Amino acid sequence: MNEDLGQPDPAAGGGLAAVALAALPFGVLVYDAGHRLAYANEAAWRLTGLELAQRSPGLPLHGFALLLGHAAGETKAAELLPADCGRPFHCLLRGRDGGSLDLHGIPLADGGCCVVVADVTRHRAAAAAATALAGRLEAVLGQLAGGVAVYDAAGRVALNNPAYEALSGLPRGAIRPGMHQSEVLRAMADQGEFANLDGEARIIERRAVDRSRPQAYQRERPNGQVVRHGSQPIPAGGWLVEISDITAVQRAEDEARRRAALLDAVLAAMPHGVVVFGPDQRVAMVNDTYQSIMAGDTIAVGEHRDEIARRRAQSGEYGAGEAAALIRENLAGPDDRAAQRQRRRPNG
Repeated sequence: MNEDLGQPDPAAGGGLAAVALAALPFGVLVYDAGHRLAYANEAAWRLTGLELAQRSPGLPLHGFALLLGHAAGETKAAELLPADCGRPFHCLLRGRDGGSLDLHGIPLADGGCCVVVADVTRHRAAAAAATALAGRLEAVLGQLAGGVAVYDAAGRVALNNPAYEALSGLPRGAIRPGMHQSEVLRAMADQGEFANLDGEARIIERRAVDRSRPQAYQRERPNGQVVRHGSQPIPAGGWLVEISDITAVQRAEDEARRRAALLDAVLAAMPHGVVVFGPDQRVAMVNDTYQSIMAGDTIAVGEHRDEIARRRAQSGEYGAGEAAALIRENLAGPDDRAAQRQRRRPNG
């Protein structure tokens, strides 16, 4: 090698290898058996940022570490690199420009070693960005009130949030990445989550679900909580599961149905005919007594007042007279004086 440590000497043998080393995009430094620098390609100097005056022949490995540490403002650089290179080593240093340098030491058969220097700044920045993004996603998942879990194509848990465990009746940390769906279902059964059902049948049923299609169902937990499960396939294979607590909604719907049933019972028991029109002027409710009284001209839920009045005027239900006037009279609103009236039907 020439004394500038950067040009191959074909006469010394191995010229083709030296040319190849010089063309590499990463740094290569070769130390002899005395641990003195014998060769360094241009990429090594460019990546480490050492000045020309510092590229002295015979520079020991420890000296190189000190120079690199001084250039990078890293006081521990010498501690990270060994005093000799009789064994493999690996360390990460900060370069002069603030970038990250990855150094690998490889012992050679003659007692020397080869040090490979690579710029990993972009890789570390990308890894840091990915780690930060993963942290933000994990924080978001942790704050969600609804449960979320992703199962891979083999039916194993890829990720889940704490709410998924809570709404499944499992303690925090019970579900682990790689856990199979059947194990999750078994853990739920062991916690008594299917105590109000046939546990074994439930496990078999859920395992048989075709996850290649969107699925949705709801169930009531033994503690009375009502949860809705939604499942949909994901492009990478596997499926996404969402669990929502719909207890309040279910209770409100149950109460509304109870009130409606009670009102229906009251209307059915009344000896008077009753019809209720909604804000859209369509029949919202009518009892059997009304239909019985108005036999021959009954009405249907959803029928508009205009349609009813027009039909009755034209059929003679309102008696003799001009149809338009009869319609206006019988469509009088509750604020009109004619809102309360009586009439004789054609059947007497």
